[in-house]
Amino acid sequence: VPWWLEEGKRQRNGALRELADRFYDGQSVSAQARQIRTLSIRYAASAWRFDRSRGAMPEHYGGTVNEWLYRAFTAGAPMPICERQLRVILGR
Repeated sequence: VPWWLEEGKRQRNGALRELADRFYDGQSVSAQARQIRTLSIRYAASAWRFDRSRGAMPEHYGGTVNEWLYRAFTAGAPMPICERQLRVILGR
């Protein structure tokens, strides 16, 4: 795996873990993965189409789910990812 992809995966996985910790704490890993998968697909189909060409994250994303999705999508690793892979990432 190229170094830049490995670094992108680390950043993406960190953003996804932070998303789960902040917004879905107390839920099972499976429930977290299911929720994040759904959010990722919706974000990819809507806001990401516009956000990908921005130079920086929109300010109104700060402190929201979209902040962490934006960070995951801009990390340089594939997104969205399947629920199974999310369970592995979130299970640490």
